[in-house]
Amino acid sequence: MIALKLLPRQCPVCRNETIIGHGRRLRQSHDDQHKRIWVRRGICRPCGKTFTALPDSLPDGAPKRRLDQLANRLTKILAETRKLNPTV
Repeated sequence: MIALKLLPRQCPVCRNETIIGHGRRLRQSHDDQHKRIWVRRGICRPCGKTFTALPDSLPDGAPKRRLDQLANRLTKILAETRKLNPTV
């Protein structure tokens, strides 16, 4: 797990140096062993955005899979919107 002192402090949303520790959670590592790892959580108090600090050892495929899932959901939403309103 990333040490609390190594948690990034600058918020990518509001750009303030206001991220503080917000606990930790278990996350699947998405490696060949599918083990679970502890990851550090952070929160920016002014804007309320929460973050998960992932270790560098996490394979690149895990975040890409998440982006693919979001892209698929967006595609489905757009298709449904076009069915309801063909001019969109």
